Amino acid sequence: MLTSILVFIIAFCAILLGVFLVIVPLHDSVKRAAAREREKMTRKLDDMFVFIPVDHLLTIKLAAAGTFAAAAFFLCFNLPGWTPYIMSVIAAATGFFSPELMVRWLKRRRQKMFSEQLVDSLIMLSNGLRAGFTLQQAVEMVAQEAKPPVSQEFELILREFHFGVDLETAMTNSGKRVKNDDFDPLAGICHCR
Repeated sequence: MLTSILVFIIAFCAILLGVFLVIVPLHDSVKRAAAREREKMTRKLDDMFVFIPVDHLLTIKLAAAGTFAAAAFFLCFNLPGWTPYIMSVIAAATGFFSPELMVRWLKRRRQKMFSEQLVDSLIMLSNGLRAGFTLQQAVEMVAQEAKPPVSQEFELILREFHFGVDLETAMTNSGKRVKNDDFDPLAGICHCR
């Protein structure tokens, strides 16, 4: 009897020690990974001018998962066996990841719109310089006259410039945000002026 109690206590302590040695570091690494993911998503949303707090993104993901699961369950309710439940789980997983897919789609759409509008904006910038505007005035004209997302990027360039960043660096920062090969040479042009 005493031996079995002693074995139980040793086994319990070993399990407790194992949980402490495995779960606590695992919990910390999961927290760090979640913080990195939160920071990455914040940057993605900010780059697209979508101002949703990242903390709300989890709520949106859970709501989408629940909505997708409920819709799948009601659509598959009359099917035999486990089919409604399996379809609900699949739909919940799809709904949970749908906001991230939507963010990717919005980012691609924004990059495509930026590429389509860039030529007209560069022509506008060139015309402003030919008319005698300074580079800053030409950038201001593009920021006012162009459509989003180009106008938003040029507005950010101006904001950085007004905060003391030189125009070349502001253009380079914008190029990093939009990731457009046609926009990158613009920073070199600013450097040569």
